[in-house]
Amino acid sequence: MKQWMIENEDLRTEIFKQIGTRMKKIEDRLLSMFFKNSRSRITEFIMEFMKDFGQKTSEGYEVKNFLTHEDIAKLSATSRQTVNSTLNE
Repeated sequence: MKQWMIENEDLRTEIFKQIGTRMKKIEDRLLSMFFKNSRSRITEFIMEFMKDFGQKTSEGYEVKNFLTHEDIAKLSATSRQTVNSTLNE
């Protein structure tokens, strides 16, 4: 892999871009946990999930839901009950 990256500038650039994107997402998630309330974190997580895994339709976005409320709670550093009440609102 190292040799390929030395020989291929496009591959090297793409790998660095992917690493940078992942680091930015992690940094944003950490800042969100420190400075935002639980409702904002859940809403922001769902919006990012839609952008990453959803398909745009004429009515908005359509996402196949394979996450449980517990999964969303763990990923947004909240409780399952808070996720449930936020989604119900």
